[in-house]
Amino acid sequence: NKNRINKAGELLVTSETSRSQQRNLSDCIQKISSIIAEASEKPREATAEESAVRAARLEKRNKERLKEKRIHSATKHSRHVEFD
Repeated sequence: NKNRINKAGELLVTSETSRSQQRNLSDCIQKISSIIAEASEKPREATAEESAVRAARLEKRNKERLKEKRIHSATKHSRHVEFD
């Protein structure tokens, strides 16, 4: 898709579908209109099942993260030598 926003914050829309500048301009206006229509649609709400799956994934990810932290901690702790 050739639609993008540049560093200045301007939306660049191009069209080379026709040899006619007027038709290409009309096509660009149509593209901008469809971009605005798509952006103005509200996203659908997640179902209870999707929310439950997302929560389960998050919990699993957190458990895995904590497990990795424990392993990393144990590795570092095993390197520690106490001097008397």
